[in-house]
Amino acid sequence: MNLHNNNNENNGNHLQIRQNNSPEKVEYWNLKGLELNKDGKFEAAENAYQHAINIDPNNGEAWFNLSNLLKEKGDIDQAIKGYKRTVQIDPNNSKAWYNYGNILFQEKHNLDFAEKAYIKAIGIEPENLKMWYNLGVLQISKEKFIEAELAFRKVIELDPADGKAWNNLGYILEQGLEFEAAEQAYRKALNINPKDPKALYNITLLSNNHIKSNKTTYFTKESRL
Repeated sequence: MNLHNNNNENNGNHLQIRQNNSPEKVEYWNLKGLELNKDGKFEAAENAYQHAINIDPNNGEAWFNLSNLLKEKGDIDQAIKGYKRTVQIDPNNSKAWYNYGNILFQEKHNLDFAEKAYIKAIGIEPENLKMWYNLGVLQISKEKFIEAELAFRKVIELDPADGKAWNNLGYILEQGLEFEAAEQAYRKALNINPKDPKALYNITLLSNNHIKSNKTTYFTKESRL
């Protein structure tokens, strides 16, 4: 199942590139870390963020930047600790909650805590399509189809041209045996992208009556979402 990637922006506020000659300030090291990270100097960037945290252990921006870097380099356990610390410091950091949810879902398969993190993120940023989308994918994994339907209908409300959301909605509707509505959702997906392989596959299953005859066990979620 496809997920949207992490949001590596810094709490919704782009740090302006500006000259800062005060290496005793947290802002200097946060900016330095971002510049080094952009240049691919990841170890130096990590050291810069750590330096910022040493100056101010309660600086949520530094923890967030460090956590994003750790996630990208594959240090999953430390990244999780970093995101947890970030949201403790700044509970209104929607991007940190979202990234926290992503790493718990994708890397640890901790669906319950990931779902809570996504819901926290959405509570802060209720019009964020990516957050609703990933929440819906997670809820399909938990077979919480009523909740997942609400999530994908919200995605479609935000972007009616999101073909993947229409396809996923079709799958959800099938689970409630709403076959006509499911077919309409797949057709919406195909109107957006006539070559969408998953929507084509799903509508073919419906038209061949595989789904209606309850032979769904032969088709994995991964092949359909």
